[in-house]
Amino acid sequence: MFTDMQDYGKRLVQYGLNSGNAGNMSVRIDASQSLLITRTGTMLEELLRDDVILLPLISANKNDDAKASSELPMHRAICEATSHKAIIHAHAPMAIVMSLVAKGDVFEPIDIESACYLKRIPIVTGATASLELARNVAQALKDNDSNVCIIKGHGVVAAGGTLKEAYSLLSLTELAAKISVVSRQMSVIK
Repeated sequence: MFTDMQDYGKRLVQYGLNSGNAGNMSVRIDASQSLLITRTGTMLEELLRDDVILLPLISANKNDDAKASSELPMHRAICEATSHKAIIHAHAPMAIVMSLVAKGDVFEPIDIESACYLKRIPIVTGATASLELARNVAQALKDNDSNVCIIKGHGVVAAGGTLKEAYSLLSLTELAAKISVVSRQMSVIK
């Protein structure tokens, strides 16, 4: 599990989906009702064993919770509302741009591949690390077959049965946003 987190952390940065100490990821461990989550301030492309912490799905110790990503409430809310096992949150730049220029609270990919897999991607709001954001993201992922949502001006949250599935959805969302943004630019140039 840890080596998968290392692998996808590196991929997120390598492919321009995240940078610096932004973003976070987690994996639910049903057998122990716990969550393996990256620590606050972690650089995902350089994950070490100490950069990942095991916490209960339900908060038990505020001191331990403070060591985890500031988005821990969001990860817990997603686990509570859905059956997803893996969650990745990254600050994918084109998806952020798309969320800022989109009209309304849904992004609909315009390319055939993305539209086939993602259909409609909810755009949600809420302050970073807030319970409001946690609720909004969890609800969006619960109600949406795409298993991905964009936090307006902030980044993408993708979830699935594995980190591979979550990563695939996140990278496809970024590609769809890039195609949409470039397409809009090209139509302005014409």
